[in-house]
Amino acid sequence: MQLEDGPRTSAEEHAASWSNGNPLERKVDQAVKFAIKSAKHLISWLPGESGYLRNKTVLEVGPGQDLGIPLILMGFGASIILVDRYLCQWDPDFHPLYYRNLRQEIADIFPSIETDPLDQVVKKDSHAIPNLAAMKVGMENIHEVPDSSVDVTYSNATFEHLTDPARAIQELARVTRPGGLGFHQIDFRDHRNFERPLEYLTISPQNSELQLKRMAWTFGNGVRSTEFEAMFRAAGFRIVQFDPNLLADEEYLAALQPRLQPKYKTMPPEALRVLGGRFFTLKPFSEDSHLHSIFSAYADHGYPIELVTNWALPARDSRKLAELLEEKQPERVLEIGTFVGLSTMMMAAKLHDEAVIHTVDPNLPLAVALEAMNIPARDVDLTMRRQELASAIAQQVGLAHKIVFHAGEFSAPVTVAPAKHEGSVPVIGVEICQKHGPFDLICIDGFHSGDAVLSDLRLASRYLSPRGRIVVHDAIGLRGGNVRRAVFQFLVEAPEFFFQHARYADINESIGVLEQLPDHSPQVAETKVPPLENSVLRHPGFMERLAAVVYRLCTPKSAIYLGVDRGRLLPQLSTCGVGQVMQVQDGAYPVTEGPAITEHFDFGSPYKPKQRFDLCICLVDHDLTRCSLPHLVASCVACSDIILFGSTPPGEAGIAGERSFPIEKWVREFWNYGYRFYDQVRPHFELPRLANVMCTVHSSELSNLYLIRRESEGLRTVQQDVEAILVEKERRIEDLILQGLSSDVALRHMQMDLTSSQAALVDKDKARAKADRIVTEQEALIHQCEDSIKRHEDTIREKDECLRQKDKIILDSTKEIEERDHAIARIEQSPEYRIAMRLGKYPRLMRLGTRFWQAMFRR
Repeated sequence: MQLEDGPRTSAEEHAASWSNGNPLERKVDQAVKFAIKSAKHLISWLPGESGYLRNKTVLEVGPGQDLGIPLILMGFGASIILVDRYLCQWDPDFHPLYYRNLRQEIADIFPSIETDPLDQVVKKDSHAIPNLAAMKVGMENIHEVPDSSVDVTYSNATFEHLTDPARAIQELARVTRPGGLGFHQIDFRDHRNFERPLEYLTISPQNSELQLKRMAWTFGNGVRSTEFEAMFRAAGFRIVQFDPNLLADEEYLAALQPRLQPKYKTMPPEALRVLGGRFFTLKPFSEDSHLHSIFSAYADHGYPIELVTNWALPARDSRKLAELLEEKQPERVLEIGTFVGLSTMMMAAKLHDEAVIHTVDPNLPLAVALEAMNIPARDVDLTMRRQELASAIAQQVGLAHKIVFHAGEFSAPVTVAPAKHEGSVPVIGVEICQKHGPFDLICIDGFHSGDAVLSDLRLASRYLSPRGRIVVHDAIGLRGGNVRRAVFQFLVEAPEFFFQHARYADINESIGVLEQLPDHSPQVAETKVPPLENSVLRHPGFMERLAAVVYRLCTPKSAIYLGVDRGRLLPQLSTCGVGQVMQVQDGAYPVTEGPAITEHFDFGSPYKPKQRFDLCICLVDHDLTRCSLPHLVASCVACSDIILFGSTPPGEAGIAGERSFPIEKWVREFWNYGYRFYDQVRPHFELPRLANVMCTVHSSELSNLYLIRRESEGLRTVQQDVEAILVEKERRIEDLILQGLSSDVALRHMQMDLTSSQAALVDKDKARAKADRIVTEQEALIHQCEDSIKRHEDTIREKDECLRQKDKIILDSTKEIEERDHAIARIEQSPEYRIAMRLGKYPRLMRLGTRFWQAMFRR
């Protein structure tokens, strides 16, 4: 039985060599034919065949006795990484002759191949040439190979010898680039005796493991094809095809069945019959088949996934956008900012066939946009215009019927790089909206300046359907400052909208969603007590510290709390020395125990207390959801000249709510009554916050925690100028705090990544040490085997020498016997012998003759 392109064993090579008068030439001839046949088969499966290899990286596992296949692939422009625990060493008898013969053969078989790699090897008498990296490690330990750096992986009769094939395949998945291909021929036979190819499946697991450690090159790990298939899938590969190319005899398998180990007895016969097969694998760009097709199309046009996703929508944002589409299934979609069309394709793939996307973009050449955004790009065509690329992708993946491309600016002219293109770009947003609106979903991901985003929001919101959504990209994160500032300004102008984005802790999720509140009002009729899990109020010691800080700043004798004092601030103020404490809450909430007097009020109108207090406390995130913003501010100023105010900035999911407004909204409303914001409380909590004591991973009341004081009449006479200054100051502080929060989260993730990397390095060092020990043990076993073979060879030589000596003795003895026989024959033919024989019949006469003879000679 012989595998197609399968492994050549030493027994087969020796058998072939004895049948030829020159064993070396026979071995070279076989190796050349095998390399060419394997390379042709591999190239035939590549898209575009040999042309696909240009500038690709190929990793071969277990190249064996020669590097013919990788050198052929290098001739088509590939870079090679070789991984083998026992890399072949240069054989001066075999390799020069082999590579010279291989070069002669491939010149005719592959006319377009460059033979320079082979020429360099022959010239140097060495495998050390450029673009050919060799790693003397097991496949399980290729830590030096970067993630997603390999385009094609290849192996022949290697995986059956690995002690941990699952880990090896996981490493293979790690280094394979999305869209990368794999070709792996696996020999499932017991290499000790090919006539009984499944005999090793009858050995106990303990003995099998021991044999595998001692003789991995001849024994095999016993993993069957179905198990390998499961390992490939678990690692994230897609099995494009599996070709079984060698099967066991059914009668042999039936006879073996009773002796199989329990693990193999439960396997279906079809799995056991496969003695050899080739896996064709693909690492998909995405588990989503639509996304895989889209990314593949970009790659086919020369724009790899890592470049496209760096330019456009990251994977996590793509998933969020897909969720929004699947939830609402909009009919009409407006996209502001096509760029290369990645988000356009993703949306089109998720929408039903009747839906239409109108996408607007200036359609500049890629080079202009990338230079303006300072995004590097190499080895791609940057003269391509953005919508031209997007249109080509849409045609290839069959989505063109859902997309209408509009070339121009949406709401205002934006000059990105005037020196790079001629003419002005028309502003076409109003025309598109009037002709094709209203829209159920509007995606804004155009130019990210604050003015541009705000202008786009103002125009787009006018053509949003009643239950529609506006999606903005880069709303948070290290690059989200401009977009977030524009959204906050829009929320001040359009309070009927509610804004929400991912948690700040969910780094790399940057999509924000704007939608209108029910009945276009910032009021929400809700009586359920909101939870405190994500509130700064839940942190131990915070209220005690806050009470001490406020008392030191204001020294109040009386305090009133608007809402439910669930953080227990009033009892803490009483402890500090505040004599009179009171809380005013909605009757739907339960009364909290404590020293405070409780008054019920529904807050449907401004609250007017019976007396003025030294301090009014209003933490609006948790209560007063029935109260409008103007009524709430009027209630605060009616209670006191000094207000402790806390409000979470809008946006963060699970933290902010409908009551969350940008700080600008509050500053303007309070300034109408002559009240000014003072940032005197928050600095006292900076050190605990930076020390990770509280609120480092999400926004909270601590983000906007102020003392608000009534100003003098003289200051209020210059109200307009002062208001603008105060608004800009507090708006900027809020922006810096939120941007700092993003930075804190990024720093925390970097610290966690650093810790993980350090732990991974420790694990890697341990794994490498273990691998080195295994290699050392294997090498020791090899040396022992080599020593044993050498001793046996010496013994054989000694025995051969003894045999030769014995043969010589026998030959010499035979010659002596032959000489004696010839002497005897001559004697027998002589007259003397005949006379003697006759005289022998007369003994006396014989004795007489003898004496006569002696007497004659003596004389």
